Amino acid sequence: MQQNYDVIKIDNPHVSELMKQTVSIETCEFNSAKIHILKDGKYLIIPFQLGKYIILYKDRADLEKHIKQKYFPLPDTETESIYENENKNISNINENISIYISYVSNKFNMANATPYKKSVDSHLKILNKKITDYGLKKLTKYDILAIGLYVNEIFRKNTKTSWNVEKVLTLNPYWVPSLISDTGKKYDIVKYITKSINEYNIINLDVYYKMEIEDFNGKLPIGN
Repeated sequence: MQQNYDVIKIDNPHVSELMKQTVSIETCEFNSAKIHILKDGKYLIIPFQLGKYIILYKDRADLEKHIKQKYFPLPDTETESIYENENKNISNINENISIYISYVSNKFNMANATPYKKSVDSHLKILNKKITDYGLKKLTKYDILAIGLYVNEIFRKNTKTSWNVEKVLTLNPYWVPSLISDTGKKYDIVKYITKSINEYNIINLDVYYKMEIEDFNGKLPIGN
């Protein structure tokens, strides 16, 4: 079957020439992408929040089919976000957080560690050592995400916060989780873990937890 669309990298110089042919613009409802209707009857789909790709459709039929499916066919992920591949689980994080808790507990053998209900500080220091002994450079993106969500869940259970997800409007939208208080303030330990591992090759779970706890309690975070 003939493919009636082309996936184009966003940095392709041909994109600007295509956009100059726009005669009208529509908005795709499920992802807020802009549908540029071109002079030659083709359709250029540009995401609301730019990723790596745009799509040029040669007729309306395939475009309407993909809109109905709420999914655009792309060769890989649109961003470098650790959340994009976990879209299905993250979109319902309240029910699926147990997936990440079990993964971290099993991978780093936390069954006999000091329970966080007895001492969060001791629990996180044990996990921190186990991760360090395992080797930070061996951690996958999934490992890092799961560790962050694991610590976030401990934070949630020890504070008056709840899980919150926000939609990222790429061509195929995904969800980013955080914790939110009843006043609307957001908290997230994943960001500290990701940055410190990727940029500095260190991890300090107990410190990151304390930073967010102090912020939650109305104190300035450590280091500010």
